Parts: sequence; structure tokens; C-alpha cells
Amino acid sequence: MTRTRPGAQKGKKPEAKKSKKPKPAPRSRQTASPQPEQGPRFPRFNYLPAEIQWKIFREVMSGDPQFHVLKVGRVDDVPSGTWRLSFSPMTKEKDKSGYRMYGALSTVNPSAAAAVRHELTLRKRNRFQRLPFTLLNAHINGATDLVVLDFPRSTTPAFGYFHDDHQILNWQERVFDSGSVAKQFENTEQVGICLTGKHYSCHDMMGNFRCADRDDEEHSSHSSNINAWLMCPKELAGLLKSFPKLREFYIILRPFHPGFAKQDEAETYLKNYFTWPERHHHTHIQPFTGVGMSYIPLLDELMPNSASNGKDANFTRGRFPSRSELREIRDTLASLHGYFRLDSSPHLRSEIQRAYARTYRLGRAERDALGFHVLLAVPRDKIRECGGEVAG
Repeated sequence: MTRTRPGAQKGKKPEAKKSKKPKPAPRSRQTASPQPEQGPRFPRFNYLPAEIQWKIFREVMSGDPQFHVLKVGRVDDVPSGTWRLSFSPMTKEKDKSGYRMYGALSTVNPSAAAAVRHELTLRKRNRFQRLPFTLLNAHINGATDLVVLDFPRSTTPAFGYFHDDHQILNWQERVFDSGSVAKQFENTEQVGICLTGKHYSCHDMMGNFRCADRDDEEHSSHSSNINAWLMCPKELAGLLKSFPKLREFYIILRPFHPGFAKQDEAETYLKNYFTWPERHHHTHIQPFTGVGMSYIPLLDELMPNSASNGKDANFTRGRFPSRSELREIRDTLASLHGYFRLDSSPHLRSEIQRAYARTYRLGRAERDALGFHVLLAVPRDKIRECGGEVAG
């Protein structure tokens, strides 16, 4: 007679105990820091003497000038009756700014960490400028690095008027505090602004750089045959006059945004750029580098033939600009330069010329020598695909 254990059914073998699978380790909630770009590998690098490794990393960090992107906001100072601009860093996950590279580079090995510490020590000296962030401590080379201002679509209330002639039109008659910009960027020589279709035009009251009166003879010319320009050059001049050492101004286009599938014309331009030997004659237009991104010059003579139409390629939607649209940008920049020379305009009386001369922080010769350019923001892997060399 077979005996069964209490509670067991007859005729069934007792089930074997199931082995418990080990639970997977919980995922860390911390976001991994960005890793350095994977370029050509040198497997024997770690066998080099530490001094040689240190020099190599120092050479990497002293390559092309960097760009640094700052988010722009509005702050109202009620007691003083003024309004000013505020500046904050982009979110770490989306930020391609050059100053972000040091955190990733310092994790490579002890030599890299030592090189980064040496570089940051240099950048804290007087010849380097601290970005106007509240918490983040970031220093840039004000003479060679590019400060990129990323304006939002709009604010509430909207950004006020920048130019001296339009201060009476500001909300609650609050005057733009240009002195705060001059103090925060006293050593900045190169400034850029991102131009995208998310912004309102200069003839829209929600525009960041809107015309004071779009029906006025002066401001009605700020348009092409079809569309108004995205920025009023007079208002843009009102902001840029705040930079006491301004030397170059750039408009940055982003034709390789992940949301845009059609990138043929932009890729054709890159191939033209990297295979055209004459581009070296434009060395005065310096490329800028960041984390996984480079800004390269947009030159008219290298525009692809397919971009001459302008019906399908509209930079205001983030795609590559047509020739007519690039001409519109050049016209904006030419008009902008004109607003830096109002003190010599033959159409103005001498007393008005003298009044305008007192509003400039730059001297006449410095204003005449200002440079105005257009740059393309290009991911570093796209540069490799199109035959370009990746710096850094």
C-alpha cells in the first residue's frame, strides 16, 4: 500500500520545485553621462607615456573654436522700470555646447582628467569669460568661441523692443536694460542667433524682433516678395549694440533636424564644401565645434543647383534654404550692418547723426569692420558621411 503525504492527490507525482530565476538588477534612474565620440581607434594609445597622452588631450581641446548655446528669457524689473534678458543652459541631454565636452572627456583615463583640469584652470583666468549662468560654472574663450542665443517662440509678455528709437513702445514703457547684457558679455566678440520656422516673422506682434510699424516706409521693406523677414534688422541691431566687443555675427540654420526626412540638398552642399579646394580661401569664416555637432559656413558659390527653385526647400521649415531664401537672409544682414552706421547716413541731419553716434559702444572703424555670416549646424556623423574631416 502506497502512502501519500497529507494534502497530495493520488495518482499524481509531486511537482518538482521550480528554481527561482534571479531578478534583473533594477535600472539606474540616473542618466548616463554622454560618452566621447567614437572616432578612429588607436588600441595602443594607453601604452603611451602619460605625458604624451596628456599632450594629445590638450591638443584636442585646443582645436577649432567652440560654440555654446544659451536659452534666452525675459525678466521684468518693476522697481527700476526696465526689462532685461536672462540666460540659462540648455538641458544636458539636448545641449551640444562645447563646454559640455569636458565632463565626458575627463572620464576617459587619468591623463584626460588631468588635461581637463588644466584646461578648466586656464579658462577660469581673466582672459576667459564665465557664462552668465546661476548655478553652472562654465568658462569660454570670449575672443574665439561663439555664443549662440536660442530665443523661444514667444514669451508672456513678449520680448520688448530693443532699439533706442522704439523704447516708448515697450509694455508699461519699460526700457530695455542693455547694460546688463554689456556687463555679462563684456569680452564676447562672436555672437549668433538660431533661425528656425518656430519663430514669428518681424511683421507679427508676437515676434522676438518685430518691426515697430510694419506699414511704415522703413519697416515695410523688411520683407521679400512673398514673406516678411523673420527678424527686423533694426531691432536686431538694438540688441547687438549691447555687446561692447562684438566683431562677428552669425545666423545659424539647422537643416539636419531629426524631424525632417528630406536632406538631399543639405548633403549635396556638404559634399561640395568638403571637396572644393577654394573653401580654404574662406579661412576667415571659422567653423565651430561642440559635442557631436559642428557649425560650418554656408557659402553662396557652393549652393546645389536644385536649391535655386525654392518651392520645396524652405529654411523656415528647418530644411535647406533655396537661393532666394539665402538671398533674403543676406539682405537682412546687409540691412543690419546699415543700422550700425546710422551716424554716417547721408539721409539724416548732422544732429541726428551725432545722436546716433552716442548710442554705439563700438567705434566707427570697429562698426565698419563687423562681419556677418551664415552657418549650418551639422551633426558630426553627417560630416563623416559626406567626406569631411572631424576635428576634436
